Amino acid sequence: MIHSITMPKAILLLLAVLIGLSAYAQKKEKLKFLDADTKEPIVGLYYQYAQQSGASNESGEIELYFVEGERLVLSHINFGKWQLKSNEISEALKSNKPLLRTKHIEILQPVSVISLRPNLAEKDEQLSLNDTEKIHHDAGAILSINPAINAIRKSPAFGFDPVMRGF
Repeated sequence: MIHSITMPKAILLLLAVLIGLSAYAQKKEKLKFLDADTKEPIVGLYYQYAQQSGASNESGEIELYFVEGERLVLSHINFGKWQLKSNEISEALKSNKPLLRTKHIEILQPVSVISLRPNLAEKDEQLSLNDTEKIHHDAGAILSINPAINAIRKSPAFGFDPVMRGF
């Protein structure tokens, strides 16, 4: 026996399917990020995805609405900045497995910053350094060339701490 579907029933069925699909499309998805070495959650991971942005919670999770074709831009001070393509996001959401990231470590060399405030009364006075002073590793020794700055040696080790009088 074949049942015929009347027009009002067909419209109701179509509306139910469309409402179900739109409710599914609006579902917030969760992605979890862990440190690859320690398996600890990555807390404070900033993300930008389509018109959405935020930071991961204490569990290393971010919540977002999946948008086909968009890239997820992620940034963290210990893990650097990276992107996930739309297909990588889709696979991660389907597998429901945490995404692992190794720490990105930058080793910086020490920097000495020397700033001299020009004295308007003594415009012609300049600090000139010879080659040995330019490669000198102690900024305190270079600053002590100026008579307004004195230096204190706190230990017998290499280096001086500059002291400025009159401030």
